[in-house]
Order: sequence, then C-alpha cells, then structure tokens
Amino acid sequence: VIWDANIAYKQNIFKNILDWVFQTINFFSKNKHIKLFIRIHPAETQSDRLSRQNIQEEIKKKFNRLPKNIIIIKSQDITSSYLISKISKYNLIYASKIGVELAARGRNVIIAGEAWSKNKGFTIDPKSKKEYFKILHNLQTIKFMNKRRKDLALRYAYHFFFRKMIRLTSLGHNPKYSQPYYVKNNIKKIFDKNNDRGLRSIEKFLRNNSEGLYS
Repeated sequence: VIWDANIAYKQNIFKNILDWVFQTINFFSKNKHIKLFIRIHPAETQSDRLSRQNIQEEIKKKFNRLPKNIIIIKSQDITSSYLISKISKYNLIYASKIGVELAARGRNVIIAGEAWSKNKGFTIDPKSKKEYFKILHNLQTIKFMNKRRKDLALRYAYHFFFRKMIRLTSLGHNPKYSQPYYVKNNIKKIFDKNNDRGLRSIEKFLRNNSEGLYS
C-alpha cells in the first residue's frame, strides 16, 4: 500500500515503492520470456481506510499498455498471494510482512525495500539497484532457498509471531466496526488483579526502558 510503505519504512535502493514498481515493470517489459505477476494489495479497496492513491491506477498512468508477460491481479480479486507464491519461482517484495511467511514456506524472496525479514539470512537482499537488476537477470540460474535457510525462516517466523507478539486480554474485539479493537472498561481492575500477563509485560518493558519476549 503506497501510503503505508512511504510512512512506515525508510527509503532504500529505490526512491519509493512506485519507483520500484515502475523500474521492475520496465525490466520485465524488456525480458518477455519471464512472467511477472503484480498483486495489488487488497487493502487498497477492501479496508476501513481506503487508499487515495493506488498502484493499479498509477501503473495505468505510467504505462499505456503492458506486455502479455506482465499480469496485474487487482485489489478486488480473491486470488490468494500464497497461491501466487506457489507457482512463482521468486517473490519480489518491497516492505511486506509476507516475506516472513513466504520464506517460512520455503519460497524464494527478494526484498527491494525495508522489511522485517530483511538481512536475516533467508531472503535475497540487494544493496543497490545494480545488484537488484543483476539478480533479476540471473533469476533462472540462481539457486537460493535450501533446507538450512527454510529452517532459519521458520525459527524467525516463530520468534516474530509467537515470542515477540503480546496477547492483551484487556482489549476487546468487534469486527463489525472500522476500528475493531477497544480497551475494556474494567481495564484498571484487570491490571490491579494481574489478570492480563501481556499488559504486565508491557509495563515491565516501559519501566525498564527495554525490550523483551512475551512469556
């Protein structure tokens, strides 16, 4: 999502996510023997905060016509990104959490921006545009993912989703509303009686000005 990527992540080898998309399209337009699927993020049209600027429209403005080897999968399309990854030899991402999930599934991931999975040893992380396009030029010969890297990705996914995430029982959830999470009215009572271990963990981290693992 354009606004999310621009706000949440520092810029890297590309000016921004659109610069990456456009230059990647240019590359595949000149290399028609390789197929490129561009999955437009579902949140662009199916979120409580719809994007004012979306990638599909930006691509239309920039390119009058795309070659047949470049396939756009619209935001509204129900096709799963995980299904696309199964039929793709390599998965190009800019700043998505899906990099953790795909690598843990044994898929090859190339990161062009900033992502949690970057520089962990189980993704391909070009340090420059020159290196990025060199990797794309050699996609058909590069052999990257192996058992050791997949195991490393699985370990990181476990750490990320189960050790670093903190469960808060003092939060309520109502998926019918645009802001589905809310603080329960009796949060003080929950806190005083030590009935929310996650909240106590956060308090400890704040008091000690430190990070830690939820346990």
